[in-house]
Formats: sequence, structure tokens, C-alpha cells
Amino acid sequence: MPRESWTLVVDGEAPNWVSADERGAGLLQHLSGTPSAFSQLVSRYASQYGLETGRAWVHVHAFVSEAIRHGIVSPAPSERPPYLGRAAHLTLSRLREAWLHTNNSCNLACRHCLVSSSPRGEQGLPTDVWRDLIGQIAALGVDRFYITGGEPFVRTDLPELVRLIADIHDVELIILTNATLVTSNPHLLDALDRKLVKFQVSIDGSTPQINDPIRGSGSWQAAVDGMRTLARHGFEVTLTTVVTSSNLDDLPNVTRLAASCGVRSQHLMWMHKRGRIIEYSTKPQATSTKSSVFPGTEELVEAVRAVKREADARGVALDNAASFELRANAPPHTKFDLGNAGWQSLCVYADGQVYPSAAFANHKPLWCGDATNGMTLEQIWHNSPVLQQIREASVIRKAQASGDCLRYLTGGGDVEHSYFFSGKFLGDDPYYPLYQAMLLDAMDALTSRKAALVNRRSGYDAPRIYHAMGDGAVVCGTTEVGAEDVEVAFLHSNCVLSFDVEKPRKLVQQFYGQAAEQPQAELCCPTKYDPEEVGHIPQEVLDRFYGCGSPVRAAAPQSGEVYVDLGSGAGIDCFIAAKRVGPTGRVFGVDMTDQMLAVARESQGKVAD
Repeated sequence: MPRESWTLVVDGEAPNWVSADERGAGLLQHLSGTPSAFSQLVSRYASQYGLETGRAWVHVHAFVSEAIRHGIVSPAPSERPPYLGRAAHLTLSRLREAWLHTNNSCNLACRHCLVSSSPRGEQGLPTDVWRDLIGQIAALGVDRFYITGGEPFVRTDLPELVRLIADIHDVELIILTNATLVTSNPHLLDALDRKLVKFQVSIDGSTPQINDPIRGSGSWQAAVDGMRTLARHGFEVTLTTVVTSSNLDDLPNVTRLAASCGVRSQHLMWMHKRGRIIEYSTKPQATSTKSSVFPGTEELVEAVRAVKREADARGVALDNAASFELRANAPPHTKFDLGNAGWQSLCVYADGQVYPSAAFANHKPLWCGDATNGMTLEQIWHNSPVLQQIREASVIRKAQASGDCLRYLTGGGDVEHSYFFSGKFLGDDPYYPLYQAMLLDAMDALTSRKAALVNRRSGYDAPRIYHAMGDGAVVCGTTEVGAEDVEVAFLHSNCVLSFDVEKPRKLVQQFYGQAAEQPQAELCCPTKYDPEEVGHIPQEVLDRFYGCGSPVRAAAPQSGEVYVDLGSGAGIDCFIAAKRVGPTGRVFGVDMTDQMLAVARESQGKVAD
């Protein structure tokens, strides 16, 4: 796949991919044809680029060795067992998340609401029933709950349900809210756990003029005030916008709004063909010149790119783009196969009925069971015919993706959109071309960052692989390893993405945070320091010498200079550098874990003494 400044070479069935420069792509193209001896490859390369044989041999040997290491070529023919679909390779292991549609009552009546919430909507189950259901779900080992509606803040028992999930069961909770009721009771927030309780706030425009025709008069100001309050109280907040034809051009302004409110994450939600929007979309659009409330693919692609540019400039994470980067950079041979509904995720609606996902909530044809009438959630999860049908669905049986070499990275699209636009789980997803474009953009972004690091003045001009799938990847543990060691990953509901995007970074934080609290000898660098360099450093810091060696000696900081250590850990290199720069110099240590910084600060005074 030729791109602007490089070529993407994809092994679609693995999946695996690399990005290479022009000469590297030429070598890979030649290798993909009739097998040839290495000497022939060198001779052809030397002739093509006018190089003497010795230099050509070095170039080709270096490139082919790297290509073999990344698994994009093989020195000998190899056979892979056929992928038969996720149900053939996997069995149910554990539920990882649960959506609680606590009520369908809402103080708003948004035009695009897929469950048609309103002030007249269902109030939801009593507290004690939710308490029992939450206990059942927690016992199934979930990592995360979602509370959605309706508007969760309409329920007076919301604080009790939140504390039950976060404080009693110690599980992460995401609350999806319009935030308009937050400021009416800000003290409610004081007792909530900032690490486990997070919010996704819905706003559909950067101004009342754009937002309020969609969500209701006065809703914009109330939502912005609520979002600011949540951010000010120290909660992790994502601003989410349902993308329609009427707000498409305004999306970069929504990014600016997020940044101005102290919100560091933005989410774009692709509109479902379900609920109130169906009725609204059949009416003449007096306020819009667009022929449809559903934007076209090209419009969506350009809008997403505009938002990404603005988000990068403002320091806001666009979780849709980040999610595709994580997928593009998953470990090679990880097959993404449709969504996690029915496998790792369930939804309990306001009346206790179970559905495959939040987008399917209260859609009667997809009813899975009654969790309030004698059946346990575990029984429903294992035995529901609807859930079994979803689990049988696979990207290998999806006609829309059959000719796509990226299908195991796109995952085949969204089963929810497929179902509501076509009536079938494996029907066409109208947003599939958008996913393809976003995936290619993600592969380009990964490549661009690597290409920018190339030293083009070094004189070494061999062909290059800029990036290979899985380089620097952090494995989150949410994939399933099935029969014949096939590794399968699931897509996440488009309703929420940002908190999954954050998970790899937080896994690293947690790992090294624990290593700060309890020294782990197996992580320590085998390199030993000169005793003269570390004699002034406490043993508790030396016990946490993690990494691959010290850069201080190579940097050779001098008296009076400023030294900055990125990834400073427990501070060992900062303390060595401090001795070198002396009292007239300055040393800064930057680390991603509070625990490591705490160890460093605790030792700071001892080192100074």
C-alpha cells in the first residue's frame, strides 16, 4: 500500500505489517514473488541502485534480517493453521465488563437518543435489586462497570450504587451522563473515588446554537458547567459528541471547548440508526441544508482528521484515533474479530432484562433473559441463544470485509451498526470505510514518529523498516488465547473508548508503581555503578535501580549545568547528576509513577545532607 512517503506492507492473514522506505518496499515486493537466492537479491539490488557488491550485500543483509525478525518474511515456507472464527477457537472465560442501564428516565429528550429516553422514561429497578445484580456481576470477575441511562443523576440512590461498585467491590466505574444535574448537588462528588470513578459527558456542539436544537434548550450551559465541575473535582472526564450532519463542521471547536474546561480526552460517537433519530430523520430539516442527518463517509473522514489535528495542538487525546493506533500496533498475529458483546460484556436494562450491549438495550428481538426472575446473570451469559448467535458471528463470515487485507485489524466493523442498518449481525456497517481510513491513518502516525527519528546525515543509507506491528506495544491482557494458540481480540463498543485507550499506560504505571513500593531484584539492571558515584545515595534507592544502565556518565554533566532525567524512577541518576552539577546546577527528574517520585523525594534530603 503506497502512502505519501513510505509503503505499508501487510500480511493480511497473520495479521502483520511493516512500513518501509522505497528501496525496502522494492525488496519486499521482490521477496513476495518467486523465491530467489540471497546472492541474486544482492545482485539485483546492486544493479538497480548502482552500488558495488559489498555495499549492496550489507544493505540487503541488514534489511532482510530485520524483515525476518519482524516476521514479515520467512527464510523458508511456512504453513498456518486456518482461522475458523472466534467461536471455534475460544470458550467463555470471564466477563470483563457490565453495562447497567439503571433508568431510562432523563431530564432531556435528545433527538438522536437511541433508547428514546425522556422525563417519562422508566425509573428503573429498586436499589436492593441493583445491589444484588451488582454483586452477581462482581462475582463474575469484571474489571469495569458502566452506569448509563437515561440520565443516571436522576436516580437519588446513584451515590449508593457508585460506592457499592467502587468502594465495596473495588471495581472501576464509568458514568455516562449529560452532566446537566451535576452542579445541583456538587457535594455528592466529594466522597467518590477519583481513581475508580470516571465520567463521560455528552455535549453535541461548541455553542448553545448548535447543541441545544439537538439536546434541548439550556442544556449546553448546564452541561458545560457540570463538565467543568467534574474536572475541577479531579475526576477523569471525556467529552463525547454524537456526530451528525448538523454538527460535523463544529467538531474541532468542541475539541477547543474540551481543552478550555480542563478535559483531556474527546470521543466521537457514530450515530446509530435506532431510537428517536429514525423519527426525526424522516422530517424535513428546516435548520440544515444537508439531505440526511447521517454524514457521508468522506465527510466523516475529513472531520475526524480535522479533530485530530486540533486535539494534537490542544493536548487533548482523541480516543477514536488512539484506539486505532493501539489496534494497529497490537502484537503481530493478534486477530481482531468483531465486538466483545456476549463474550466479555453484557447489559442489564432498567427493568432487569439482559441484552448483549448498551446499544441493544431494550431492543426486544435481542432479549437474552430476565435477571430478576430466578435466572442468574451467569446462566443468561452462558445459555442465551441470542448471545450464542453473536458469539458464532465472525469477521471471516462477513461479506463486507471478505476482500479486505486489513480485516483482522478493522475487526470487521461494529455488530451494533451492522444490525441496526441491515437487520443482521454480519450485515454491512456503513461506517466500515471510515474504520479503514482511520486504521491507515493510525499506521501512518506510527510510521511518521519513527521516520522522524532517522538520522539522515549519518551516511548509512541502507533500506529501512520504519515501523513494524507490535513495536513498543503494551499488552493489556484483554485478548483471548484459544485453540492452536490463536490470539483473538475483541473490538469495544463505540459508546466508550477513552478509558480503554488509557489502559496500557496505566498498566505500566501500576507495574512500576508496585516495584517502587516493594523492590524487585529481578527488574534491576545488571550494570554496577562506581562506588564513588553512588556512595552518597541511600540503599533504598539503589535497590530500585531498574532499567538498562545509567546515561549520566555518557552525558557528563558539568558544574552549573541543568540535567533532566525522563523516566527518573527512584532518582538514582538524578542523585548522581546532582553531585556532578553541584550547588550552582539544577537537576529535574520526571517519572510517570507517583510511587517512584515519592521514594525519590523521601531520599532527596538524605542525599543533600
